[in-house]
Amino acid sequence: MRWTTACSLAVVAAGAAGMAHGQDGGVLDITLELDGVAVADAAAQLADQAGVPVLVAEHVTGTVTLQLEGVDLETAVRQVAEAVAGSWLRTYVVEPQEATPEEYSASDLLGRLRLAWRDWLLRRSDEELAALRERAGPGSSVLGPAQVEQTPTGGTVVDVVRMVSAPFHEERVTLDLQDVPFRDALDAFTLQSGYLALAPDGVDGVVQAQLTDQPVDEALSTLCRAAQATCRRVYVIGQPQELTPDEVEQWFARMLEHSSARFWQMPPEQRRELVQRAANRMDNLPEDVRQRIGSSPWAPRVMQRVVQYVTQLTPEQRREVAPLLQAFGRLVGQ
Repeated sequence: MRWTTACSLAVVAAGAAGMAHGQDGGVLDITLELDGVAVADAAAQLADQAGVPVLVAEHVTGTVTLQLEGVDLETAVRQVAEAVAGSWLRTYVVEPQEATPEEYSASDLLGRLRLAWRDWLLRRSDEELAALRERAGPGSSVLGPAQVEQTPTGGTVVDVVRMVSAPFHEERVTLDLQDVPFRDALDAFTLQSGYLALAPDGVDGVVQAQLTDQPVDEALSTLCRAAQATCRRVYVIGQPQELTPDEVEQWFARMLEHSSARFWQMPPEQRRELVQRAANRMDNLPEDVRQRIGSSPWAPRVMQRVVQYVTQLTPEQRREVAPLLQAFGRLVGQ
């Protein structure tokens, strides 16, 4: 389901009110009576009423029977997701001022979020990652409770929404940013709030802001003004899905293709730093995580896919990514 042009115009018309969301999740009271409505249609009704995009992943199925009267948008999104045993998330999209809001499908947005979370995590120091794990609590990863589970039949249950959702969220932030590049300011915002803000290339600036216990939406708006940009909420509803080993391999292949294209566009020094950091992170995963990955039925096939990819590289490129390949081989036991 795409966020329609009509809904885009509704958000523009909402203007500042669209970013005046507080902890309650929305300035509009949602009132809907849903009786056996397809989840995508239920989400579309929420989006039309609130003027905020509510996207549904393509694989999500089920119908929604709910009576919503005077609830905030975030509560409504949560209840719709729970009605189909699904998951949901809130993220933010940053765009240049006066730009026409871009339309996304759920798969578009989730793909961007996967890459953005990966890059964000790789930029974190070991100390920051340790603090994130501590905040996540027992039984959780840096990105929240376990999002991948093995089934007795050898399948893999994946929740693509929870895979890009942080293990914690704070609705108020305190930041002291003096002459900080906009991208670094967004990193600091995410580190404290748990919310990711997707910003396109070309949106940049220098931030000078002292924020004390400020609502998360207002804080992000302050940062965006330094880059002559605006920001808006987007919600996504997902659902756990079982993937066969073939589907896991195909999913990994798509991720590998997208990641490698971005990787080879980086300057050589940045590539070397990224390879070493990623290799170190894989070597230092908790032992229970290493065992779970090594024993998974899809690990050998994924490793084979990686080897096939590496054979297509030049000798110089293979030498450059060798530490990463070796660490991955140790991780999957090959």
